[in-house]
Amino acid sequence: KKLTVNAFIYALLWSIGSHIDRDSRLRFSSWVQQASHQNQFPLLKRFANLPTTGNMYDYRWNAQDLAWRPWRLDGEHEAALQQFTPAVEDSSMESLLVRSTETVALLSLMTYLHHARHPTMLFGPSGGGKTALARYFLSSLDPEHSVTAVISTNARSTNPEIQSALEVPLELKSGRLYAP
Repeated sequence: KKLTVNAFIYALLWSIGSHIDRDSRLRFSSWVQQASHQNQFPLLKRFANLPTTGNMYDYRWNAQDLAWRPWRLDGEHEAALQQFTPAVEDSSMESLLVRSTETVALLSLMTYLHHARHPTMLFGPSGGGKTALARYFLSSLDPEHSVTAVISTNARSTNPEIQSALEVPLELKSGRLYAP
């Protein structure tokens, strides 16, 4: 039950938290923590050992050791992030990825979704770092197992322009495998 209750809390936090602004996210996190500690929901009190410091969005549920852990990059992503972050003198602003709890959380979630073969969609205001995050993630994939393409669009892109960019000529690589 501990695994199920904590996995449910994790899913609840991100299903709601991904759609609300930061202030509302902090209030929702605080409410979940208070509900757990004040025995408003007996299953939470009994099976969920939620963190008492910080907010719930600073943590992830680790099903292997049945514990809430702070978001951190593992060694592989840490090395890739260092490689992706260019030296200041030869960088442009759109190529920078600022390391924060939120970018680490998003990269981890994108990795989980990728391994489970689920699509990922990033949305938000202009200048929020979606492109830098997506480029970093794509650059961290194994080129032996992944083929990526970057298609630039903007608010003025028309449907035919996007469709023509997506319709990249494919060639038969082997058997039934097609690739750009």
